[in-house]
Parts: sequence; C-alpha cells; structure tokens
Amino acid sequence: RDLHYPLRRQRQMCIRDRVSTQSTGEMGKELVLFLFPNFPPNWCLFVKHLVIKGAKVVAIGDAPWEFIGDDLRKDLAEYYRVWNGEDYSQIRDAVNFLQNKHGRFTRVSSHNEHWLRLEARIRTEFGISNGYTLSEIENKQKKSYMKTLFLKANVNIPRGKVFDSEEELIEFAKEVGYPLCAKPNSGVGAYGAKKLKNEEQALDFYKSINDKEYIIEEFIEGSIVTFDGLVDAQGEIVWYGSFEVPKNIMETMTAKDDLSYFIHRTVPTDLIEAGSKIVKEFEIRNVEFFHIEFFRKTSDNSLVALEVNLRAPGGNTLDMYNFAHSIDLYSEWANMVMFGKFTAPIQNEALFYCCFASRWFGHNYKHSAEEIFQNYGQYLTINEPMPRIWAGTMGDWIYIFKTTSKDKMDEIRQYIHEH
Repeated sequence: RDLHYPLRRQRQMCIRDRVSTQSTGEMGKELVLFLFPNFPPNWCLFVKHLVIKGAKVVAIGDAPWEFIGDDLRKDLAEYYRVWNGEDYSQIRDAVNFLQNKHGRFTRVSSHNEHWLRLEARIRTEFGISNGYTLSEIENKQKKSYMKTLFLKANVNIPRGKVFDSEEELIEFAKEVGYPLCAKPNSGVGAYGAKKLKNEEQALDFYKSINDKEYIIEEFIEGSIVTFDGLVDAQGEIVWYGSFEVPKNIMETMTAKDDLSYFIHRTVPTDLIEAGSKIVKEFEIRNVEFFHIEFFRKTSDNSLVALEVNLRAPGGNTLDMYNFAHSIDLYSEWANMVMFGKFTAPIQNEALFYCCFASRWFGHNYKHSAEEIFQNYGQYLTINEPMPRIWAGTMGDWIYIFKTTSKDKMDEIRQYIHEH
C-alpha cells in the first residue's frame, strides 16, 4: 500500500489501488467519486454494487483508512483522506489529485443530506453534469423555498414564515395561535426543531437562536408519513414506498421517549398523487433517491407537506424497504447508474410490514432482550447497537422486524417498548 503524508499541507492521503476481481461489466464505463462512504455503515453497499456492476469507485473521507471497514477497503480503487471535510480547499485538492490520476468523474454521490451541497459544489467547479449544481441545491434545501414549490404542486402546507425580529414572531403567533413549531430554515427533519407552547417560550427561543435563520409554523397534530422513491435519469419514478412515524417525532426525540416507525405494505393513493406532483415540481432526476415528508392530520386525515430531502431515506430505512419489498435498492440504484435499468419486479404492495423500534439503556423495560429474542426472534432482521451519532436522540439499541400482518407488528412493537 502507498501512504503519502504531504506535510506542508498538513493532511494525510491514503491510497489503495487494486484491480477489481468482482466486476461483471466493463471497467471504466463509470468513474464514480463517493464522498464519506463509511457513514452510515450500510452506505458501503452502494459502493459494492457499483463495483460488482463494473464501475470504478474512488472516495474522499475524513476517517482513517483502518476505520472505514473491510468492504470499502476491498472495493475502493482509491481512498483520499482529508483532515476536515468542511474545509473545501482540502476537498478541492483531493478531487484534483484523483481526477488527474483516474480521469474525469462521471458521477459524484454521497446519499447524505449534509454533503449534498458539497456534491453540488464539486459538480459545478469540475464540470460534472450528472446531478444537481450548486445553484439548484442551495434553494431546494431551504424549507421556505420548499413551500413555494409545494404550492405550485397544489399540495397543502402549514402556515409559516421566516421571521427576522421578535415582533414578527409574536405577530405570527397571534395570527395562528399556540403551539408553534420553530425549526432551522435549512436542516433535516426534527433536528433543531422546537415546540413553543406560549409567548414566554417563544421569547426565550428567539433570544437563543443568535443569527441562525429559523422558520416558524403552526403546529400540526398528526403522524408523519413519507413518500420515498428512486427516479431515472429523466425524473420518472421507477420505485416508491412509504413509512409512518406514529408518534410526534419532535417531542419523542426531545423527551427521549421510545421511538418506532414502520414501512407500509401499501401506499395510499393520495400520498402517491401528492408525492408524484412534488417530484415533478422539484425536478428530481439523474438517478437519485428522494425522501418527502408529510403530516397526516389527526383531525381530518388530510396530508400537509412538510419537507423534501434530495437523497435516500437515512439510517436503516433502505434496509427496511429491502426487507419489506424483498428487493435490493443498493443494487437497483447501481443498475440504474450503470445500465439505466431497474431490474426488480414492480410491486404495488410490499410483501411485509417492517418496523423499527429502539430502546434506551436507562429505561426500565418489562421484557428483557433475551425474552424478546425468545418470543419473537423469528421476526427479527436487525438486532444491534444504535450508531453513536444517533444514540443521543433515537435510542441506544435497534430492533428491526418484519411481519405479514399489522396486528402482529403492533404486538411486537408494544412488547419491546412495554415498561
């Protein structure tokens, strides 16, 4: 192996060159740059299936070579380690080095919300046409801009606005009433979101945000439902699915309550219609995943659009879709990139419900881990610790299981969470 330590730049570059022994296609047809491919851990499967199908994949990351995992070490043609992924000068040097050595990249991918802007910046600077440019991605990650596209798609949205002063915040509260939901204008899901129950909380919140841009919205009572999927190069949906978070995710994460969500076997018609219109309005294309969140209102069962993420649903959710649909979405994405074909049978209904349920180490649960395995081990597909980065908000231990009936799924979920 070659290890280069260019000391004047104070960074480390770890290079591994190898000839693929697993390729079934023509090497060199696609040259893919994958950013930070070791997180989450299952993202290594995107790399693996690209390589199996004939792509050459190189990567940039900030983890030491020894820590990225055996599969990535085997599959990557080359890995360039930077000390700080947020320092674009280091990223630029890495891209220049790799491109000068291997040729022009045909695709840049991360499937990670945090790195979408970096992906777009690389495409824009280095003339890589396959994906979103910097100007496209900047607006589409702002919740205020999302609202304008939701309205163009004729989809309901919660009343809300970006506020610039304490007076605007209080005036909006008087217009719609408490509680309110405040969240970063650029951000993901419930991270950073706050429920404001009264004017005192609203004023305290305003004093805490400094110069960060927040959007304030009316609080919607309901469950979160998603419309997730994959589009082809032209933006046509080739696969879709949906999951539901029954309890309010923001309050669950804040209170460190037990978290669960599940994959639906069938996707409701109104969700397909609203989600499909949003995909077209957002011009999602270029063989990309999408993750669209809605509220399903408790009062009348209607949908209210929440946000769009231009990437695959995170964590273990792709694995859950694979379990529910008996499919391999990592492989199918690679098929679309390499050959423009989605090869799995299209199903109008998933074969299974698939549920995620987490536990906290400090909670006093009625049933032990041994009892869960003894009574429901045949349904479990994943039983492992939560990755540390999510453990503070989503729990400490993950159970993922699949069933053919919702009643059985609810029974197992309640058994895991019973105190």
